[in-house]
Amino acid sequence: MNFNLQNLHLVIDVARHPFLDYDSHINYAELKEFDKQKLVDFLIANPERVLGSIDAKLLSDVKDTISKARTISIALKKKYGFV
Repeated sequence: MNFNLQNLHLVIDVARHPFLDYDSHINYAELKEFDKQKLVDFLIANPERVLGSIDAKLLSDVKDTISKARTISIALKKKYGFV
């Protein structure tokens, strides 16, 4: 895997996130946009799809990684408050 792309994968570990069955990775090479209201409506209609929350440290790392990602346009980062 390209080193720069590898830096855009964060580990989400089962030790701090017990809703997982095993350690996994979050890929930040690109952002996927969703209509916020459609997402909220989906989660209200399907609450079983919410498995848990990430901890504050991982959330901070996520924001940091997205802010530094060269694969995500400045415009998109601005749109979602990452710069």
